[in-house]
Amino acid sequence: MSTPVGWRIIRDGSSPPGKNGSRSASRRGGPSAGSANPPWNQVGSAAEAMELHYHEWLLNKAFAQGPAWWLLCPYDVARDDAALTRMARCHPQIRRDGRTVLSEDYDPRAPYEFAALTGPCDPYDEFLYTSGDLPALREKIPACAEQHGLTGRRLRELHLAATEVATNSIRHGGGHGVLRTWSEERRLVCEFRDAGYLEDPLAGRTMPTARQVGGRGLWLVHQLCDLVEIRSTPHDGNTIRLHTELPG
Repeated sequence: MSTPVGWRIIRDGSSPPGKNGSRSASRRGGPSAGSANPPWNQVGSAAEAMELHYHEWLLNKAFAQGPAWWLLCPYDVARDDAALTRMARCHPQIRRDGRTVLSEDYDPRAPYEFAALTGPCDPYDEFLYTSGDLPALREKIPACAEQHGLTGRRLRELHLAATEVATNSIRHGGGHGVLRTWSEERRLVCEFRDAGYLEDPLAGRTMPTARQVGGRGLWLVHQLCDLVEIRSTPHDGNTIRLHTELPG
């Protein structure tokens, strides 16, 4: 007799990639399977589309060391060829017309191939900071946000997230960094660049345990912002962009 498979239907597509964190999935009595509902109909920018593709690629990393798990991600094959190619690079197997085959474009050993980040929109502000400049940076964030109409709880959330990223730059990114702020597509973007390197692609996407010491900062940043883009290489260092939707 075959082992029963427990199915999980993942319906909530309202949260941005990284917001819910990654959890291992299992079910007693046999392997688990799930059907995802990627919120492609809610994607409003190229940055959101790229992060959603990256989120799907990261699922392979998140579940690689866990129990047996299958996740089916439905796709509209009528989409453009470039989007389908990016999809194939994120999935080990492709199922179409009732057949499942290995994806020739998926390489489990290769890093994710990001498209280059677009440059900041004009006008933008730039602020170079070191260990002694954190108070000034903490004042600059709300001053910039209020110019774009961001107030109240969302301003406090962005302020906390930006402080967390800047503090990480000082502690782990060479002791200094560059902050750029601008608005685009009804969002305020705060970009941090430093000389650090995040080796773990799941950094900030795994929910910390109750007894975990450290490692909560980036996870908190994901919860507080509408979208977080992280690019990190040993050669170029870290680039972290925090997106917050503007009112109106």
